[in-house]
Amino acid sequence: MVAAAEAQGMPWKRTHPSKIAIARQLYEDGKVSRDIGDELQRLNELRKDVQYGDPGLDLLELDLEGLSADLEAFIEEVARLLAQAGDG
Repeated sequence: MVAAAEAQGMPWKRTHPSKIAIARQLYEDGKVSRDIGDELQRLNELRKDVQYGDPGLDLLELDLEGLSADLEAFIEEVARLLAQAGDG
């Protein structure tokens, strides 16, 4: 997210809400095909649950293979965006 924001000249902060906002803005600007803001929020909540010793049912129900495939596709999309920014 941060690399894509920097490549697009978007300001950002080192906070989770800022990264969610960047994800949404990249989608709204048509730079990426998917808004992953909600997914970033969900993953952050899961991270906190694990960090604080309370993984809960949400983590048990997480489809890791699906998540991995979705994130890989998104990373490839961002990589293409970065390559285009480097060409421009």
